Amino acid sequence: MHDPSQVSRRIQQILNSAGVNQQEFARMAGISQPAVSQYLRGRIPPAPILLQLARMGQTSVEWILTGEQFAAEQRISEPAAAYGRERQLLSSWRKLPPPLRRDLLMLIHQLAALLENAET
Repeated sequence: MHDPSQVSRRIQQILNSAGVNQQEFARMAGISQPAVSQYLRGRIPPAPILLQLARMGQTSVEWILTGEQFAAEQRISEPAAAYGRERQLLSSWRKLPPPLRRDLLMLIHQLAALLENAET
């Protein structure tokens, strides 16, 4: 069984380590900021949001809900070389301090919006 306060703590930990605030995550997940606030106060997010959080935190939905991970031999993964530049980018991203990650993420969102507007 999951403890909502611990789930909230783990969600906050994921957001902090990604350098993302509530509003930024809400925009990325396509939900409202008040919904994110509720998740940080004990409401359990729906499965699609849990999956997005797990991917952001490079963990599992199981860890978010229970604090436990699958054993390494139970995991299924592709060879690291399959990810190429994305893997390099993620490795570099993790080395950045959270405030810089947040600023870069905002810049990426702004650039994507500009490109989207230019295409229409």
